[in-house]
Formats: sequence, C-alpha cells, structure tokens
Amino acid sequence: MCLNIVSCGGLCVAIAWLIFVWAIGLTGTSLFILGAATGLVLAPLFPLSFGLFNQKLNV
Repeated sequence: MCLNIVSCGGLCVAIAWLIFVWAIGLTGTSLFILGAATGLVLAPLFPLSFGLFNQKLNV
C-alpha cells in the first residue's frame, strides 16, 4: 500500500519535472523546489523497500 502511494508520488514528481523543464524553464528556484519534492518522494522508498524485503524473506 505504501509503495503504491510512493510510486504515485514519484509519477507526480516526474510530471512536474517535465512541466518545469518544457513549459516554465529551469531557474534556481524551480530546481530547488523540484529537488526538495524529489527528496520527499524518494526518501521513504529505502526503508519501505528494506521492510518489504525483510518481510518477504522472514529475516
């Protein structure tokens, strides 16, 4: 469930990257905002994936 939410968030960030790059253009502020959003989306992936692997392997 949580990985689905994170993957949807990643898709939204990818769409935001495309909009910023093609429509608005890259400025320092837009890069900062998109970098922060990308970090917020990708940060939960690592603990969630480790927990998923541990649960599947019963470690």
